[in-house]
Amino acid sequence: MARPISKTVEYFPFYVKDGDTLFLLENKYGCEGLGFFTGVMRFLSQTPDHHYCIKDEIKKMRFFATIKINEIKGMEMLEIMAVTGKINRVLWDGNRVIVSEDFLGSINDAYKKRVNDIITIEEIVKLYDLMYPVTELPEPETTRNDEFSNRNPQSKVNKTKEYNSKSIATSDEVAIYQSINKAFLSKNGDKFTNYKKEGSAIKQIIKKATARKPEDTELFVKDMISRFWELKTSKDKFWSSQPFLPSSLNATGIWDRVLETFRESSNKMTQEEFDRLADQGVL
Repeated sequence: MARPISKTVEYFPFYVKDGDTLFLLENKYGCEGLGFFTGVMRFLSQTPDHHYCIKDEIKKMRFFATIKINEIKGMEMLEIMAVTGKINRVLWDGNRVIVSEDFLGSINDAYKKRVNDIITIEEIVKLYDLMYPVTELPEPETTRNDEFSNRNPQSKVNKTKEYNSKSIATSDEVAIYQSINKAFLSKNGDKFTNYKKEGSAIKQIIKKATARKPEDTELFVKDMISRFWELKTSKDKFWSSQPFLPSSLNATGIWDRVLETFRESSNKMTQEEFDRLADQGVL
């Protein structure tokens, strides 16, 4: 008699050496951060094929009810996990799918004697019809335990992928990312049409703001977003027609024009600074 097909596991390894994700979650949320982290891993263990989409409102409410945390905090923590690579950034941004390559690798041993193999990230990407190549997947966070690398079911595929290094890793950058994300979501019914596009735009905004004001990037970003909103809600036809989105602010023409209003209304940036940044290709 053939073994029954099973797509869940009854356990998952928990390594004592924490990576960026656990450090940031505990640093910001304390024991609640640790509880959420382990709660997500337990949830994925019991979910068939170890991924879960919360794009649907009912499924989202069910997920947070199961983890036992309010939605606002939960979304903030998931965003941190996506930024660090603990959950897959592309699947999260594109379809609000919670899946961890690191987690899949850690439970691969449980599938060794099964008739079915563990699902791969590529298969999950196809399930959600994401219209971009797998080479755009960001580098996943992996455990610091060297034994894990030999068990990773993605190891063959990873050799051919062209991963980029993580562009946001520090707690300050994560906080700025969340702040920008929250500011724009609050004016868009708490959702974006294209999360991947807006997520990429937020990273570019942080890059531009850091080049412009490295000593106080967060304040500068807030000033730019506030100014953009003021212009958006003005009677000016051009500005009122602009979508209030990270991708709009990040657009070269829009960014330059919002920045120009600072030059006209204050001494925050001199002509010399403006020319220097233009030469560097920041503006």
